[in-house]
Amino acid sequence: MTIGTGVSLGYRSIFAMISEAAYGTQTATAATGASYFEATSFGMKKEIEEMKSEEINTTRSYTRRFQMNSSIAGGVEKDLHPVDGIPLLLHALGGTCSPAGTTATGITHTITPDETNLVKAGAAGATTITSLSLLGRKGDERAYKYTGCRVGQMTVTGEIGSPIKVAYDISGQAGTAATATLTDTAVSFSTIRPFLFKDVEFQYASTTALLTSTVEEQLVGFELTVNNNLDSDQRALGQDTVVDLPAGMRDVSLKLTMRCDTTTAYDRFTSGEYGAAKIILTSAEVITTGVYYKLSFEMPKVYWNNADPEIGEAGVIQIEPELTCIRGELSGTTGYDIKAELVNLTASY
Repeated sequence: MTIGTGVSLGYRSIFAMISEAAYGTQTATAATGASYFEATSFGMKKEIEEMKSEEINTTRSYTRRFQMNSSIAGGVEKDLHPVDGIPLLLHALGGTCSPAGTTATGITHTITPDETNLVKAGAAGATTITSLSLLGRKGDERAYKYTGCRVGQMTVTGEIGSPIKVAYDISGQAGTAATATLTDTAVSFSTIRPFLFKDVEFQYASTTALLTSTVEEQLVGFELTVNNNLDSDQRALGQDTVVDLPAGMRDVSLKLTMRCDTTTAYDRFTSGEYGAAKIILTSAEVITTGVYYKLSFEMPKVYWNNADPEIGEAGVIQIEPELTCIRGELSGTTGYDIKAELVNLTASY
């Protein structure tokens, strides 16, 4: 067939991920270890820098061209789901993922970040997952594998009338064309629906102990960002790929969209006060009586910025305060800048 005369369609694509216990090494096969997920976009790709020799050769023309550093990067965007795609969420936060409960009553996974970008299973952190292999069948024939992947930034967005969206900016170590194409018959997704805008609750109080439904505040929208500031240029002589993707300082921020009906947010902004905030997503999907699929993000110490409203139209006045989230205390019960709790029926990660 002549190049360019065929047609490959995006809806035939398949996406999956496999946990890596050793950085850059896929430790399971797609048939036995893959976790499949749906996505609205899959932007992972390999890029190779080129260099043209600057040696003088008696002409104005370049006569040599080289391939230099290889880079793996891209984004994955999807609906935020309580079951599918969770390894990306875990790698965005890092730290320890501790389960409690049973599949009969629901399992609560407490995800507490630490000073690494690794995922550790259980309270003791017995199992360490250093990175992910991402598998992508792009269309119905061409498959690619990206190893040594870590999440540089996660952005969770809530807007009225839409599912809750999550976008992951990812960097990796190596990428190859896969020798075996992911097959349609291998794919399976959870029947549970993703989180929707009507599942959102925002709580704000002076301390985490006071975060309850009685301190709920209404939002029009929100954008939660966790930036791991990955160092994607740690290289060594003898290879064209990165040797590691260590995490830098973790930046956590929360941008809110609210109706401006009181001076409360403005007073928080100008006074420089801080408090505790929590985003709770509670699905209508039931695990057992009174227990639902759920995901929450807790920030123990947040400061308010940009709460002075602007007038640009005759309609409803809104504000978009940006909350800076920092560590509650160096060690202790609030020794974190963000913590997540996920309730589903998965026994462990």
